[in-house]
Amino acid sequence: GWSVDPGVRVGAEYKRSPFDLYVDGQRVTEPRVKTGFLDAVLGLGFGYGGLVGARLKIEATESDEAATIEDWSGESQSFFSLSGILRFDSWDRAAFPRSGVALAAKSEWSLGALGGAGDDFSHHVLDVDAAIPLGDRVSLRARGITGTTDGADLPPAYQFFIGGANQFYLYPDRHFPFAGLRVQERRGRHLQSAQVGIQWEVVPSVFAVGRFNAAALPDEWRLDVDDWFTGFGAGVGLHTRFGSFRVMVTGGEVADAVRLEMDLGFPF
Repeated sequence: GWSVDPGVRVGAEYKRSPFDLYVDGQRVTEPRVKTGFLDAVLGLGFGYGGLVGARLKIEATESDEAATIEDWSGESQSFFSLSGILRFDSWDRAAFPRSGVALAAKSEWSLGALGGAGDDFSHHVLDVDAAIPLGDRVSLRARGITGTTDGADLPPAYQFFIGGANQFYLYPDRHFPFAGLRVQERRGRHLQSAQVGIQWEVVPSVFAVGRFNAAALPDEWRLDVDDWFTGFGAGVGLHTRFGSFRVMVTGGEVADAVRLEMDLGFPF
């Protein structure tokens, strides 16, 4: 139904992961980033797949140095932040949806540092991913992503990263897929991205997929066709009780090679 119910969530998370940093298409360093936070969300849930609310977070992040990268700082940062969040999901299934829309929006502002740097930044992102049925077994897939950041103390791991044919699940509001680039190959403070594709269920739970994508990571927020670059991918997928499997061949305008990419298991 469409009932509206209040809800509270509290949580804690810690993750440590490498970031691949590229210059002119070449990976030059791989600093590791450690991030931990405590958060509380107060919101209203509507229906089975909607949420609007506010999130208060205290976060500490630490990165290795990356001396060859001008916009990457190895400083430790600890800060409070407040976010407004909106989520909605009407997909008919989590993997290879045939119909529905998934929307995620977040606006986050730093409220102040806990000593040291980290008291001046904001991070905003809107991600809309739709599946539109064109027949019993064929769906049009379309996705649009826009994001922007501001502030002198933006943690480097809060930049937007794109690359890889599959979703990068560790940082879902900052890392996005782009067929034709390696994972994390391009990054920036501002992001504009569009994807369109076809999904055909050849036989039950076996899919043929194709995708064309374009994106821009301008130095300043603007809309200019000269900033955009493109890529594409095509492949097959399986949907099973043990998770989904996808294999795609990717290439494009900014690709230095044709690649074979795979994704296996459950997203979490």
